[in-house]
Amino acid sequence: MAADRLVTHGHVVAETLAVVRRRFGAEGAVALVDGPLPVIETVLVTAAQHATALAGYRESLPSGTSFVDQVSFGVIEELGLPRAFALDADFAALGVEVVPA
Repeated sequence: MAADRLVTHGHVVAETLAVVRRRFGAEGAVALVDGPLPVIETVLVTAAQHATALAGYRESLPSGTSFVDQVSFGVIEELGLPRAFALDADFAALGVEVVPA
């Protein structure tokens, strides 16, 4: 069931690893790779999702939603995920339950 899945995509993994390594060093990145990442389902971003996200990103410039968030919107919609762990209001605007509230 979609509600029971813990899902991310490769763009989020790449962005998260970059931030964690910058803030916490190599040890932090290793802890992420060895800890929570193996239990999270990582889906591949399709060429169509990428193109749609790129168009959405372009439309939202000069301010607006990040490219990674645009990709996330497509993944959430395609998989029918009812909630997202997110720290910005753009996800709630999609009608997705945001954790933390």
